[in-house]
Formats: sequence, structure tokens, C-alpha cells
Amino acid sequence: MSGTATLSHTPTLANPTHGVPAQGVRPARRACTQHQRTLDTDSNSQDEFQQHTRRGPGKRLAEVTRHPTTSCKNVAWKLQPSKPILIIGDSNISRIPKFSNNNIQLDSYPGAKFIHGTSILNKLNQCPETQKVILSFGINNKKHRPQTAIKQLQTLIKMASRKFPNASIWIPMINFSRSLPTPEQDTLRQLNDYIHTKKHIPTIPTSQFKVFSDHVHWTEPTARAMIREWMKHLNC
Repeated sequence: MSGTATLSHTPTLANPTHGVPAQGVRPARRACTQHQRTLDTDSNSQDEFQQHTRRGPGKRLAEVTRHPTTSCKNVAWKLQPSKPILIIGDSNISRIPKFSNNNIQLDSYPGAKFIHGTSILNKLNQCPETQKVILSFGINNKKHRPQTAIKQLQTLIKMASRKFPNASIWIPMINFSRSLPTPEQDTLRQLNDYIHTKKHIPTIPTSQFKVFSDHVHWTEPTARAMIREWMKHLNC
């Protein structure tokens, strides 16, 4: 399918860090039920690059809130919408460098799947002031059966429509590496087929899509390309 992207390069970086939460994020609660104790692959993966941005004179920057890496996702993760445009998703959101737009809020949840997005939104009261929402999940659903993943996405979209009654809800199609196992690629292709029937943002070109050696996490240039594509569709 044309919506998928190949792995065009796999950088190898020295001295990666493991599971280090962003500054200002409180440690995850340790107590949780037994069925929540298995960490997602995404939660344990390496943070393999460092963002470098400069603040221009008089500019206010949008930057990502990275929530704790935790096995107690449904308990620990929360959201406080405060700006007209909201972007939430998995750990790849945290790879987006700061950029000049103070109307955008970005929240990253390492290891998040569609079901976790639904849980996060379910805790909210209605947010009538929110104008636009991007729900960037899906890569961590790659091990699911396609119909299971699609049903979870349908539930997430319904929840977002309830909580943000005046907002347009956008779902980015999922760029993914051709180095992933074939069954995982099949699930993601079928997810993309479904996403294409909704209010969606197309994948970025294959030439702009590069991931690290885990075949999941975006490089910084890829993250920049993603946010440029998203802003174009939001008319920001």
C-alpha cells in the first residue's frame, strides 16, 4: 500500500539512555494490578537522540510533555488540555523538537496503544474549547490482530468525539518500517486502510521516513517532517 514507508536508514548512536523520564515528570506509581505489570516494547526502548532548538526573539515555543514510562498506564496517565490544538500519542510524539506555535499542546505517552488513549480521554470532562485534536497512536498495536486494533481505534475515536464535541479529530496514517515482521506489517496496513476512511493525515514520503534500530522510533528529521505534514493539514 502506498501509505506505508520503508526503512531507508538505521542510525546507530553511542551511549543510549534507558527509560529516563523527562525532567519535571514525577516517577510512576509502583503499585498496580498484576495484569498491568508487563511493559510494552515501546516503553523499554532507547531514547537515541537529543533535541536541539533555539528560542527566537519574542517567540513562544510549543514543546512536548512526556509522561512517565510505567507499567501502570491506565492508573498513572492523565491529560490536562489547555490549548486549542491538542496532539497526543505514543513516545514518538516526544521526538518532535520545540517549534514556534503557542496554540498547540503535545502530550507523549511511552508505549501507548489505542486502548490507553481511550483510558486517558475517559478521565476528562468535556472540553468544548478544544478546536483540533490529533490522535497519533497505532504503532504499538502492531502485534494485535487487525480487527482487534481497528475496534480499539473505533472506540478511541468515539471517546474523542464525546470529550471534544467542537473539535475536528484527525488520525495520522501510520508510517512503518519494512523491517518489521510481516504479520506486524499486515496489521498496520489494514489499520491504515481503515484510517484512510476517516478524517486522516497521509503518511510522509518514504524518502523522509527513517527510524532507529528498533524499527519503531523516529529520527529527529523524521519527527520534523511529521509535524510539518500535520501542521499543513491543520492549517497551522
